[in-house]
Amino acid sequence: MTARRVWPAEWREYEDKTTGAKVKRLTGYKGHSHHLYFTNPGWYDGGGRMLFGSDRENRTNLFSIDLESGEITQLTDLDRGARFLGTTVNPTRPEAYFWCGRRLTAVGLNSLELRTLWEHPHGFRPSMINCTADGKYVCGSISEDLSHRFNSDYHESRDGFRGTCEAKPLSRVFRAATDGSGCETIWEENSWIGHVNTSPTQPNLLTFCHEGPWAIVDNRI
Repeated sequence: MTARRVWPAEWREYEDKTTGAKVKRLTGYKGHSHHLYFTNPGWYDGGGRMLFGSDRENRTNLFSIDLESGEITQLTDLDRGARFLGTTVNPTRPEAYFWCGRRLTAVGLNSLELRTLWEHPHGFRPSMINCTADGKYVCGSISEDLSHRFNSDYHESRDGFRGTCEAKPLSRVFRAATDGSGCETIWEENSWIGHVNTSPTQPNLLTFCHEGPWAIVDNRI
């Protein structure tokens, strides 16, 4: 996309009838819009703008809202394959990262330029990503795709959720350089790994969790 597509403010303020609290709805487009995952801050530009995903014109793309004016700017122009719930912002420069198919993709929040940082190998599924505090790396995890063995779509089937956990898929925690210079595996084990969270202040620290039903997970974080 070479030109910015801009929507006027859609927000509406009202008072909640039950509590009396003032509410500001940020979007009003007749399609689904969503914030980023709750561990992935979407604010940037000194807290003046916020990222969100939105289904507009029969496609899902990444957008930015000016929290002062309400004006909405489209940042990507992709037909399919991108997932914006897990988008992460670089804390040191105007850039964000998301999965588009197997590609870990960077988007310039000012330039709108798209770059591929890394492409995960066939036979794996990606999970959440987060950027390190110094802005030098995107960290995340990939796990062995077990869909050829059983229904592992755990978003729709809780059996798949438990089955994936008990199958102990090969999982890797990776670190991809934001300058595009490469990616390395920094942890690997036969356990379903997800939710890689980098420290917001220490670039050498992160946490991840063993996924699965609470009652059978050995070490959640």
